[in-house]
Amino acid sequence: MTTQQLLSFDVSDDVLAKVRLAVDAVGLKAAAGECDLSPSALSDALAERDRKGLRVRALLGLLRVLPVDQRDAILRAIVEPFGLELKARRVMTAAEELAALRASVQRHAPAILELADREIGR
Repeated sequence: MTTQQLLSFDVSDDVLAKVRLAVDAVGLKAAAGECDLSPSALSDALAERDRKGLRVRALLGLLRVLPVDQRDAILRAIVEPFGLELKARRVMTAAEELAALRASVQRHAPAILELADREIGR
């Protein structure tokens, strides 16, 4: 599937129903602005008037501004029919993040890590 085909791919009825609820919650004008659409164009897409459907580009704009629970409901409706699961990334602890950062600096700039270690008395 080409990028152009992907960007014009219609969303399912279940996804569209969840998007309608989300747009109602955040407001048509705010949602339309995030999609780079006029409120009437978004309203037409959500009502599927004149063969205007909600396209992936508009859906991605909405997902950026929706509350987490509404965003996740839409994403679940997209992935679950494919047998996939929506799962949040595990947040690293401070110790894990420090270890990962040190390993990355060691790989990419070992001299910098050596200087930093000396500076902090390590």
